[in-house]
Amino acid sequence: MKKNASLFTRNILFVGVVVFLFVLSTGSFAAEPIKVKIGLSNDPGSPRVRGAELFAKLIKERTNGQVEVKVYPSSQLGATRAMFEQIQMGSLECTLAPTSYFGAFSKMITVLDLPFLFPDIKTYYKVMTGPFADEIGQETQKAKMEALAFWTAGWKQFTSNFPIRSPGDFKGHRVRVMPSPVLMEQYKSYGATPVPIDLGELYNALQLGTVDAQENMLYRIQEMKYFEVQKYITISNHALMPEIIVVGKMWWDKLPQDIQKKMIMTFREIAPEEFKWIDEDDAKALKVFEKHGNVIYKLTPAEWKEFQKLAPPVWDKVVSQFGGKTGDYLNKLKAAIAAAQ
Repeated sequence: MKKNASLFTRNILFVGVVVFLFVLSTGSFAAEPIKVKIGLSNDPGSPRVRGAELFAKLIKERTNGQVEVKVYPSSQLGATRAMFEQIQMGSLECTLAPTSYFGAFSKMITVLDLPFLFPDIKTYYKVMTGPFADEIGQETQKAKMEALAFWTAGWKQFTSNFPIRSPGDFKGHRVRVMPSPVLMEQYKSYGATPVPIDLGELYNALQLGTVDAQENMLYRIQEMKYFEVQKYITISNHALMPEIIVVGKMWWDKLPQDIQKKMIMTFREIAPEEFKWIDEDDAKALKVFEKHGNVIYKLTPAEWKEFQKLAPPVWDKVVSQFGGKTGDYLNKLKAAIAAAQ
């Protein structure tokens, strides 16, 4: 009797082991999904938010549900700097923001904000998906972050309460800039006083006359309703606004390599799609400005060159101020731009 009971027990154990191995091999004991929060300052429907939402959809498909992303737009998780700090502390996984805001964590990244560097969007994407982008992206590690990709928010334009035809027209005016030493030097070269103001406070600052000009993309000018408190919109295309996608380094280093590769690849694939939406939204924004009665002016090639002439001295000044590897990064960036054209 004991022998039969012992045999029965062994059989039960054997079946249990077989079932366990089968379940394990078929993935029925699925691991908990990797949850990713992406914090953004933009409103729903904007190109940046749509890009993040497309990433959420694609990465879930490509990892068979292993990665689940939730997008938090409209600064729900805090202002841009606060979101960077949350990533450092590990309470937020990811954010996508202009490189200008990264200056508080790494000045080297803001070399990308120098005006009149990139001649067109194709060149930008070639450079910012290549070796140079990988190298400068490593600067984020010093701030306990990891750069996964670079996007762009589009071409920046001027808005103001005075006509702009030349750099001298800025003289004596106060211009809102993002908190970037690069942008401050740019507007100082025009004779303006640059004033760093948070995005959420900019509308009131323009309305009250705290500043009387700013730079932004056309769709963003519409989205934030700056056209309501600025009479003039000058199409200058003086610089692209680079965006950086970062995650917390400690969190990132714990992810499987195959997941890391899929996330990086997916973010980089989406970048050109985001720019298509930007182009479409810029065109729609212009119609809104026309209907509102804004004075819209496009710089002539000769006028554009007057602004361009002031760019190299700004580059040199930034290199001198930042020191370190700044000159090396700028030279590598210019070489990468030349090779990409």
